[in-house]
Amino acid sequence: MSVLNINKIAGRMLRITLMICLFIGYISAQTSTKKDSLLAVLYSSSSADTSKAKVCNTFARTFVPNHPDSIIYYGKKGAALVKSNKVWKSHLINTIGVGFFYKSEHDSALKYYLIALKLREETGINTLIGSSYNNIAVIYQIKGETEKAMEFYMRNLKFREKIKDDDGIANVCQNIGNLFNEQQDVKSALSYYDRTFQIRKKEKDTLSIAQVYLNIANCYDILDMQDSVYYYLTYSVPVLLKHNMLDGLAQAYNGLGIYYSKMGNPQLAGNYFTKSKDCYEKMDDMASVSFELVNIGMSKIDMKDYKNALRDCEQALPTILEVRYYEKLKYCYQCLYKAHKALDHQKEALVYHEKYSNLKDSLHNMERTKELTTIELTHKHNAEKEIEELKHKKDIEIREKEKENQRTFIYFIIFGLCVSIFLIAFVINRLNITKKQKLIIESQKKDVEEQKEIIMEKQKEILDSIHYAKRIQNTLLAHQDFLNENIPQNFVYFNPKDIVSGDFYWATKHGNNFYLAVCDSTGHGVPGAFMSLLNIGFLTEAINEKNIVETNLIFEYVRERLISSVSKEGQKDGFDGIIVRFNQLTNEITYTAAHNAPILISNNELIELSKDKMPVGIGEKKEQFTCHKIQAKQGDMLYLYTDGYADQFGGPKGKKFKYKSLNELLFSISNNSLEKQKQELESNFKNWKGNIEQVDDVCVIGIQI
Repeated sequence: MSVLNINKIAGRMLRITLMICLFIGYISAQTSTKKDSLLAVLYSSSSADTSKAKVCNTFARTFVPNHPDSIIYYGKKGAALVKSNKVWKSHLINTIGVGFFYKSEHDSALKYYLIALKLREETGINTLIGSSYNNIAVIYQIKGETEKAMEFYMRNLKFREKIKDDDGIANVCQNIGNLFNEQQDVKSALSYYDRTFQIRKKEKDTLSIAQVYLNIANCYDILDMQDSVYYYLTYSVPVLLKHNMLDGLAQAYNGLGIYYSKMGNPQLAGNYFTKSKDCYEKMDDMASVSFELVNIGMSKIDMKDYKNALRDCEQALPTILEVRYYEKLKYCYQCLYKAHKALDHQKEALVYHEKYSNLKDSLHNMERTKELTTIELTHKHNAEKEIEELKHKKDIEIREKEKENQRTFIYFIIFGLCVSIFLIAFVINRLNITKKQKLIIESQKKDVEEQKEIIMEKQKEILDSIHYAKRIQNTLLAHQDFLNENIPQNFVYFNPKDIVSGDFYWATKHGNNFYLAVCDSTGHGVPGAFMSLLNIGFLTEAINEKNIVETNLIFEYVRERLISSVSKEGQKDGFDGIIVRFNQLTNEITYTAAHNAPILISNNELIELSKDKMPVGIGEKKEQFTCHKIQAKQGDMLYLYTDGYADQFGGPKGKKFKYKSLNELLFSISNNSLEKQKQELESNFKNWKGNIEQVDDVCVIGIQI
């Protein structure tokens, strides 16, 4: 299989999954009822059980697809309320199945889908019977039970034909075509795609026609009928562009890239692969972006643009390694080998050639193992068939020899008695062993309980120590009264990951100067807290003992103290941070920033101020820190923060929040009151994080000039 076809197969499988999932009725369900009023109905003693069950079903729908446990909880709660109402019971049983589907517990999902189908068949709810057929077929398709999946798709098709539901018929035919496509049965797939096309053509649904054409193009690509591939893809592109269907466009552009590559036009192929990559970037699908980068790289190899081919594949390699897509990784190594070889990078070319060859052999062996397994199963089937034939022949012989049959029967009775005696003895022996094991288990359980009590006591001692350390750390952080006295308009959002924190905010006053530092020490938890205490000590020493007043010189002093104290064996301990000096006599504001940049919002414009790209400690470079002056006027907002907020994973796709999003959030709330800004930051962080664990300490300070 060529490198270019890998994206098409991945795209095809993604599209099949999306089309099947979209057909499940509960995904698109929405509710306009406010949760407060729903809760009032649910917990009201005067509300009827059916009304409460409807609320449970509505609640469950709101948790699709990200909170499957909540879907299951409300589905079961509602089902218990409507034991005699088969219509609503079928809705709620199906909802429980949806919950297990999103937990990837497919056997449990199938169990509830089958119960829901039975209830719907008993009540004759036409549209929902078809939905149940489809749900069950989806599960069987995921489990790889193709025959079962096809059985329920066909039952759904007959049902849709019976009730004359053209839209349902078109959807089912598309799903059946996809299933045949998976099995490489192109003729059957095309037959069902054509039926979908005829219905969509009658409905004049151009978008659905374009989506069907993408599937048909895949079939013709398998048949290597490139003229047909080109026709169907070029028809689809304008329609998909009109409706801004990024997923479909990405697949169409990828298909055209493959087409032009096969036609020997690598420049046009690369252009279409680039368009496909741009679509995936807009969808934030970085895995597919990396796959297209490899396709682009291979096109540039064909154009002898080796430097850019090398750049594209090096950019793609980390993501492909992360997602473990070995087939695409093989072609990435091949592209890197060819580029390095053409550029006379002999050492690198050898490394990637070895990686390519090893991975190619591994994948071949995997395929060979599958072939051997198939052969083994075939021989096993033949052997079983031969045994059955011999058994049948023997039965005939036994029937012909009545005396031998009687003697065999007597032997069987004797053997059965012997086996019975043996089993009785075996059971008695096992009961005695079980009794002994029970005594041992009870003794071990007692020992475990004692160990548990000891561990819990030790854990309490450790936690008490850490909580005491937290009180010590809090006394060293800048007190709110001290901040309010020197910069009256401020807020502090401080949210450590653990009990103690590697992030810290610290302030001191020296003469007419007020200093405020917001820093992120190496590590978090107890190690980070130790570093923060050490860093606070060195900052205090620099200003209050050594009388250093310039912010850049303060950081340079602290860096030298860290290197001489904790970095003697090569450790790179220290901190990233910002220190700001407010001259209360001249109102001048200066600062120094190590890795972290201050944010100034002035004249309704967000400005990311300059920073030094090195830590306070051992880094890749050691240069003098820079002292900057902030040009601000009254009413401007100045924000100082560490990296914890931007690095938090969350949201619908479990990705990082990122600095760009954080700055946009600060800009959007900058006109609110300071207390309101703090509340907005805290609320947004909790919503973004959701059920995902907090990854780092968080500190954001806002100051109104």
